[in-house]
Amino acid sequence: MSLLIRPAMKCLSAFCLFCTIFLICGCSQRGEIAFFNSNDLNVAEYEINTGEDTVLTTAKGAMISIPKGALSASSRVIKLKIREAYTIADMIKGGLVTRSGKEPLSSGGMIEITTADGGNLAFAKPVLVSLPTDRIVPGMQLFKGVRGAGGIVNWVDPGPLINAADNSQAQVAAGKLLYNNNCAACHHPTQERTGPPLAFLNQRRDKTWLMRYIHNPSDMIAGSDISTGDTGSFPPDPYARCLYEHYNKTSMTSFPDLSEEDVDNIFRYLDDETKDVPLSAVRDNKAAFDSCRTYNRLIAEMKKKRDILVANNGKAVNTVMSERPADAPDESGGLPKPEGMVAFSAEAQTQKTEYYQFNIRTTGWYNVDILISSRPWFRNSELITTVSGGYSGDYNLFMVLPESKIFLNGGKLAGERDKYGFYTNDGNILLPPSEKGIVFAVCQDAEKLYFGDIHFTTAARVMLNVMMRPVSRREIDSIVSTYQLQGVTFDLDMSKNANEIGKIDSLMQKARGWLPTDWNCDCGSR
Repeated sequence: MSLLIRPAMKCLSAFCLFCTIFLICGCSQRGEIAFFNSNDLNVAEYEINTGEDTVLTTAKGAMISIPKGALSASSRVIKLKIREAYTIADMIKGGLVTRSGKEPLSSGGMIEITTADGGNLAFAKPVLVSLPTDRIVPGMQLFKGVRGAGGIVNWVDPGPLINAADNSQAQVAAGKLLYNNNCAACHHPTQERTGPPLAFLNQRRDKTWLMRYIHNPSDMIAGSDISTGDTGSFPPDPYARCLYEHYNKTSMTSFPDLSEEDVDNIFRYLDDETKDVPLSAVRDNKAAFDSCRTYNRLIAEMKKKRDILVANNGKAVNTVMSERPADAPDESGGLPKPEGMVAFSAEAQTQKTEYYQFNIRTTGWYNVDILISSRPWFRNSELITTVSGGYSGDYNLFMVLPESKIFLNGGKLAGERDKYGFYTNDGNILLPPSEKGIVFAVCQDAEKLYFGDIHFTTAARVMLNVMMRPVSRREIDSIVSTYQLQGVTFDLDMSKNANEIGKIDSLMQKARGWLPTDWNCDCGSR
């Protein structure tokens, strides 16, 4: 039995695109996503022997279990070609709209399985597919992809997932009992109490760290954590120390008898309790802590550069790269983005601990989705967009909400020449409250490319305008690759001192606007 098949070939480097709503101007067929399509997604080929039981593990963590004799083709040895889309960046890059007919969807992940040579492949037995996720969302269904006009994939024939009820009542009940007996006195699932809220911690913290902290919080705060079985000395854990400082120098009680299974059941209960709560509704204290550490390192580096300039009156050329605070204000509200700051293009990695599972009997695209109309925290809203400057023509409009993984195409509103909506022809749509986004436009005529973007936050009524300007394709790729609200690059090319000292002073002052609120950046964050 083959336990792991490694990709024979990977190609097409990842194209980072985050927190984005974008427009593509119609220069070819209306409805076609000319700039982005599924052929641009990373693709990997896997060679398998159909006469053996095989568990194929992809580079992005999907598992495909192929029983002996399940697949038949002209040759016993075949090559499968697989594309995956789990992040909103992947979905945008692949032009994979989250819509079933006219109904908007929120995606939990997409995968395409085909043969590398495009030949026929018959299924004698079902093949089990497991897509990684950081949280199982109740109500998700499996949709099959059907490619329509302009190459857009429409998602049809919804059906149940194998593990749609994996959070069994017995495990949830066991977790509730453990939570009430051990956690409820100091913690609430979503609100601040004596200690921080516990919802989503299993997605936000490394499990090894969680188990160490649950078993020995005092040891992690003071140092010499003994949970590893090593009798040597260990330094204090900076984040554990910061939690201690932040919550009035109160250490959590140790629970050395809680097993991994117990902790898993506690989080199954918490996931069940918060199934209708969006991730953004619960503050991530670790993100605030990390932002403080990044800010403090950045300020120290800039002060060092300034001291060198003052002392030597010479030249210092350097680039400082750091993460942008997770709760920093966006460009459409709060402080303006400081000059010299652009977003860091590296994609944040999320720990994937669970799987959506389903059986397939044909090749093609599959999508784990839920109708947004079934998500109770979404509210009736109005979202209307106009485009101006540089280009006159018909536009295709697309909307992306990154946290909810929604990517929709839009159209002109009824009776309007230059106003666009996304769901109905009057601009109304269900939207989650206070979710970040960007409007992004790319157009091409016979001679030029045009680009424009704008940041916004969802609300009951949002009116947006995208201003276009001529650009090169390289500029578009460079600009779009910066869309990552969790990172920022401070790029300082310093030559003569008088000017450059002023630049650093200005940048240091503006950087303070990126600090997280309601968090003490001196609590072990240096």
